[in-house]
Amino acid sequence: MTHKAMILSVALAGSAMALPQAASACTLITLQQSPATLNYDPFSGLPQSVNFSIRLTNACGPGVLNENRFVSVWFSDEIDVKRDKTIGGVLFDIKRNNESVLYTAADTQPPFGLITLPFDPNDASAGYKDFDYVLTLPAGQAAQSARKSVLLRYRYQNESHTVVEGRLEIPLTLEVKPSFDLRLADTGGLTGEIDLGTFSGSDATRELRLRIGATVPFKISMHSTQGSVLRRTSTCGLAAAPTSDRAEQIDYSAFLGAQALSTSVPFSREQTTLEETGQRIDLPFKILVPGFNPIERRAGQYCDVITLKIEPKS
Repeated sequence: MTHKAMILSVALAGSAMALPQAASACTLITLQQSPATLNYDPFSGLPQSVNFSIRLTNACGPGVLNENRFVSVWFSDEIDVKRDKTIGGVLFDIKRNNESVLYTAADTQPPFGLITLPFDPNDASAGYKDFDYVLTLPAGQAAQSARKSVLLRYRYQNESHTVVEGRLEIPLTLEVKPSFDLRLADTGGLTGEIDLGTFSGSDATRELRLRIGATVPFKISMHSTQGSVLRRTSTCGLAAAPTSDRAEQIDYSAFLGAQALSTSVPFSREQTTLEETGQRIDLPFKILVPGFNPIERRAGQYCDVITLKIEPKS
């Protein structure tokens, strides 16, 4: 079972600032107040995205823009750059109409990203409009909590055909919360069976492989339907009545990797699986039945049902 809890918050805040050559001192662009929040699961097999908006406002009244009535808007990753277009080790992008509008300081000026403003320059009223963008992250990334900022940049010409440029700093927050994945490695399923065969008296060992994913240090606890023994039963999965009759039960031991696992001793790991492999880890889950004299057991089917639970290590 997977517990998904990762939030990517894009806090949109800032104030418009025109470069010295600007002919207008009033605000052209303001930002929508609500932030964008993305629940990102590093164990999901699908890319994840969220929409967010900016608000373009003509607070200057008519005559601020030239007759073409457009402003070029794009995003630039040029603040505190350790690796271009990444946050917390995860590649990200910002798109409009399925085209990227995220650049770096080394990129040339964007050839697209022109947005027609929603007002007529001859209209005496101020106009505004919200424009949608999409923040996207690829699937299956070994993310770490992090903060960074990108610039929203814009350019237009005023009524004197003077180029006006401005920028807004937009902080991005990537928060990774506990997320877990525990399933069979071979099938990807959540249930499986270990067939121990017919007991002949010697040790019997069987195993299957588990695939484990965790974004925080974790533990795996074990629950047994039959009290950590194999019990003689006609229907496997139904708990048999407690009995001290040794002829009705067979002892076994369980191991996850090289560590013994029981109902009282969980498997624990200080590292996340992301730190170990960048994704999940595979470990053998082994059952060992010590040798015994079959004559001392009544004939029949013996079984137990084990449930494994993964959760944060306390």
